[in-house]
Amino acid sequence: MEFPWIYQLMGNLLWSECISNSLILINYIVGLWAKHIQKTSSSSSIPVAKHQANNYQVAV
Repeated sequence: MEFPWIYQLMGNLLWSECISNSLILINYIVGLWAKHIQKTSSSSSIPVAKHQANNYQVAV
Protein backbone atom coordinates (compact mmCIF):
# COMPACT_ATOMS: atom_id res chain seq x y z
CA MET A 1 0.00 0.00 0.00
CA GLU A 2 1.48 3.34 -1.08
CA PHE A 3 0.77 6.73 0.42
CA PRO A 4 0.52 9.22 -2.46
CA TRP A 5 -0.31 12.07 -0.09
CA ILE A 6 3.17 11.71 1.48
CA TYR A 7 4.77 12.18 -1.93
CA GLN A 8 2.44 15.10 -2.62
CA LEU A 9 3.34 16.69 0.71
CA MET A 10 7.06 16.19 0.08
CA GLY A 11 6.63 17.64 -3.40
CA ASN A 12 4.83 20.67 -2.00
CA LEU A 13 7.55 21.18 0.61
CA LEU A 14 10.29 20.93 -2.01
CA TRP A 15 8.38 23.30 -4.30
CA SER A 16 7.85 25.91 -1.57
CA GLU A 17 11.49 25.62 -0.50
CA CYS A 18 12.58 26.06 -4.10
CA ILE A 19 10.40 29.16 -4.45
CA SER A 20 11.66 30.70 -1.19
CA ASN A 21 15.30 29.96 -2.12
CA SER A 22 14.85 31.54 -5.54
CA LEU A 23 13.22 34.60 -3.94
CA ILE A 24 16.17 34.92 -1.55
CA LEU A 25 18.56 34.59 -4.49
CA ILE A 26 16.64 37.21 -6.49
CA ASN A 27 16.69 39.62 -3.54
CA TYR A 28 20.43 39.04 -3.12
CA ILE A 29 21.13 39.66 -6.81
CA VAL A 30 18.96 42.79 -6.84
CA GLY A 31 20.77 44.07 -3.74
CA LEU A 32 24.18 43.50 -5.31
CA TRP A 33 23.00 45.14 -8.54
CA ALA A 34 21.71 48.18 -6.64
CA LYS A 35 25.02 48.51 -4.78
CA HIS A 36 26.89 48.23 -8.08
CA ILE A 37 24.70 50.93 -9.65
CA GLN A 38 25.24 53.21 -6.64
CA LYS A 39 29.02 52.76 -6.87
CA THR A 40 29.18 53.38 -10.63
CA SER A 41 26.75 56.31 -10.58
CA SER A 42 28.43 58.05 -7.63
CA SER A 43 31.94 57.56 -9.02
CA SER A 44 30.93 58.70 -12.50
CA SER A 45 28.98 61.74 -11.28
CA ILE A 46 31.93 63.16 -9.32
CA PRO A 47 34.19 63.81 -12.36
CA VAL A 48 31.21 65.26 -14.23
CA ALA A 49 30.58 67.72 -11.39
CA LYS A 50 34.27 68.68 -11.32
CA HIS A 51 34.26 69.10 -15.08
CA GLN A 52 31.18 71.34 -14.93
CA ALA A 53 32.79 73.41 -12.17
CA ASN A 54 35.94 73.83 -14.27
CA ASN A 55 33.89 74.95 -17.25
CA TYR A 56 32.08 77.45 -15.05
CA GLN A 57 35.34 78.89 -13.73
CA VAL A 58 36.72 79.17 -17.26
CA ALA A 59 33.55 80.90 -18.44
CA VAL A 60 33.69 83.39 -15.56
